[in-house]
Parts: sequence; C-alpha cells; structure tokens
Amino acid sequence: TALRESEYYFQIADELSSFVDATVDQIAKNSEQEASSGDRIREQLDAHHGIEAKIQEKQALFLEAQSAGRSLIEQAPNAEKRELVKQNDELKSKWSKMEEVALKR
Repeated sequence: TALRESEYYFQIADELSSFVDATVDQIAKNSEQEASSGDRIREQLDAHHGIEAKIQEKQALFLEAQSAGRSLIEQAPNAEKRELVKQNDELKSKWSKMEEVALKR
C-alpha cells in the first residue's frame, strides 16, 4: 500500500541520512589526526578503506531510496510532492557530498 511504501521510504531515508552524517564526521575526525609514522599512515589508510567499504555496502540502499522517493513523488497528492522532492533531493545531495569527501581523503 501507499502508506507502507511511504513509511519504508522515510525509514531508509532517515537511516541513510544518519549514516552519511556519521561517515562525514568520521572522515573529518580521521583527517584531523596527524600521520607521524608509517604505522599511523597504515592505520589511517585501513580506516579509510573501511569507510569506503561501508559506503559501497549502502550504495544499493541509497539507489533504492531514490527510486522509492521518485515513485512516491509520482503518486503523491500535489500538496505533498514538494516535501517529497525536497527530501529526495537533500538525500541525494548529502550522499554526493559524502562521496566527494571520501574521494578527496
């Protein structure tokens, strides 16, 4: 039903938003730490590879959320479309910024 689809979308959108915030914070925290030795550099690289793996794991869920959001937008009454478009766009923007930050690191 439309209600279940809507609830599911908002649930995964919230989950992804929290994941993105935590990931960006972790990347920033790792960037602040000075790499003073070879071992420390290796630790930072390992941590970053772990972050990249988590991003890849969530990629399918992100794509699913974007698809579900577009589907809801098509079905939603006009009064609700603007909010759905806004939330879907915000999620896409946050995800893109997270990927950009991860690539820069």
